[in-house]
Amino acid sequence: MYVVKYVLCFIAVVFIPAVSSAKPALDSRRTVELKSICGMQHPDDYPHDIVGTAALITEFPWLARIRYKTEGDDYEESYCNGALISPRHVLTAAHCNFNDSIITSVRLGEYHIHNKTDCVHYRDINAKECSDYKDFEVESITTHPDYDGQPDGINNVAVIELKKDVTKYNDYIRAICLPNAKVVRPKVNENLAVTGWGWQISSTTYDVLEVKQSLNIKIESEETCNKKENPADERKTLQKNQLCGSRIATASDVCIYEDGGPVMFSYKHRWFVEGIALSHDKNCIGTSPPLIYLKIADYVDWIYKTMGITIE
Repeated sequence: MYVVKYVLCFIAVVFIPAVSSAKPALDSRRTVELKSICGMQHPDDYPHDIVGTAALITEFPWLARIRYKTEGDDYEESYCNGALISPRHVLTAAHCNFNDSIITSVRLGEYHIHNKTDCVHYRDINAKECSDYKDFEVESITTHPDYDGQPDGINNVAVIELKKDVTKYNDYIRAICLPNAKVVRPKVNENLAVTGWGWQISSTTYDVLEVKQSLNIKIESEETCNKKENPADERKTLQKNQLCGSRIATASDVCIYEDGGPVMFSYKHRWFVEGIALSHDKNCIGTSPPLIYLKIADYVDWIYKTMGITIE
């Protein structure tokens, strides 16, 4: 349960690269939004008590659920997550573009997976806030040209283009920032955040959670990652541009590390993508393997080019 104690407003200033549209996919108003208000979320405006792993309804408003349809089925399912990085683009893992299922839409603003409208009541201030999720049809998906086709392979990154722009950012739907040279990124032994819906561990099963969750992970060194992945030998298991983190011990029995989802850090009151989650196993208990992610800083130029944007 979250309790709002008081409201504190601030203005944060951080360098975001100036961008200009190289094609009409994003008009000038959209690129202004892209560089001016990405990575900002309402919960950072006020302190709040954190109990458990459930996220606030307005936390991580860039989190996207990728929707699929399999031939012969008349319904959609969600297998991967992603992150909104512009009014028209979602960042995810390349291996989330399955051969046997078609990506049909991206859902933004979802909190409870079974509710169209989600509301949270704040008893201390007698207030309520509500949000409806929105589904956006997919125009195309572009995978990195050097992706090797393996779920744990190299260059495992893709950009989804939506058919229509997100016309207006709000507290529930907005883009996260991509890193740049002037942003101080976390180092080994520092923390990153992950978000998703995840699983609850019971005595014999993993049960899908219905409400958006969040957890912190600790960045591990490459040497530690390889030892945790293959403790019995000296093989190198991390691929090019991959790093890993370990789950920080808590009293929670929740697993959160869904394919394609954002691995994030906060810098000067803005959130940035550090990586894309690649560990698809429910590996959050015992002597589990590390949580592997693709380091996005090495792909920013390709991502902007795919979006049709040049950095000035």
